[in-house]
Amino acid sequence: MMTNVLPEYDEDFWALGALPLGLVLEWIGGQWKRWPRSFGWIIWLIRLTERGLRAAVARRGGGARVEALAGWILSVLIVGLTGSVVWLATDLLGRLGGPATLVGRAALIYWGLSLRSLLELTQRIARAPTPSAAREGLEQLEGPHASGVGSDGMVRACVGALGEKANEAVVAPLFWLAMGGPAGLWAYQAVSALDRFVSSVPQATVPFRRPSEQVAELANLIPARLTWLLLALSASLLGEDGIAALRMGAREGPRYRDQPEVWGLAAMAGALGVTLGGGWAEKGSVAHRPIVGDPVAPIEPGLILRAGRILVVAGVHAALFSWAARLLILGA
Repeated sequence: MMTNVLPEYDEDFWALGALPLGLVLEWIGGQWKRWPRSFGWIIWLIRLTERGLRAAVARRGGGARVEALAGWILSVLIVGLTGSVVWLATDLLGRLGGPATLVGRAALIYWGLSLRSLLELTQRIARAPTPSAAREGLEQLEGPHASGVGSDGMVRACVGALGEKANEAVVAPLFWLAMGGPAGLWAYQAVSALDRFVSSVPQATVPFRRPSEQVAELANLIPARLTWLLLALSASLLGEDGIAALRMGAREGPRYRDQPEVWGLAAMAGALGVTLGGGWAEKGSVAHRPIVGDPVAPIEPGLILRAGRILVVAGVHAALFSWAARLLILGA
């Protein structure tokens, strides 16, 4: 009986060490990958599948039901394929055993997180030598071309991005890592990438977009609220206003059920005592985001560093909870 237990324990031991090693790699090597480019292979898969489904919809003559069916097929295929590929990779690593499991899983975790690259990008925007360079960095961070945004707007955008993307880049991947290992982490990244891609396609109809939006809402249901709580806790530990972060998240989060990033945005706004969100020019149109927070404190460049510290501490807590959950799951 002991001979059956020990090999399984050894495999689990190496798998448990993958998360700490992956976090170390993320921190020291985050500059080697650029968020969100590290998920480019998922975007390529989405584009390829979307073109095929678009052609199939055209052959069927379109219509709301056909568009909705195509949207669900796209969501199931992308999330399923991504999760399956990573699951097969981790299964192979498990069969190899030992250091292969440790290093391989750590690499999958490293490429699936974006804490360091997100911090570096916001700091690079804040330190940009010219307004045009700052706007280019903001376009990489947010997507829209921030035409005419001043220095205060740059600071507000960077701080808001750290709050908004705390869930997508850090907490939610670690949550799904705890639930399903590296396959769960990458399945979530597929959900996130799919939601971003479909929402940016001009010809995508509402029935076609809705399935990916619903899957994203479900995938972020718990992580978004964990992000709110972890940011508030981290703010309190760092001497910021954690109570205001809790209150702001509780006030604003439920108002935007289809925008889970608002939980983190509101928590960051409350912790620092500023208003975040809003809109700016985006290639001839205006990109609107919820405006949350109360203007208690002035907007100044130091806010970016303070917001970054809050995010780092929240990420450490999320990693500890994720590792503890994996310990319980693997030990069950």
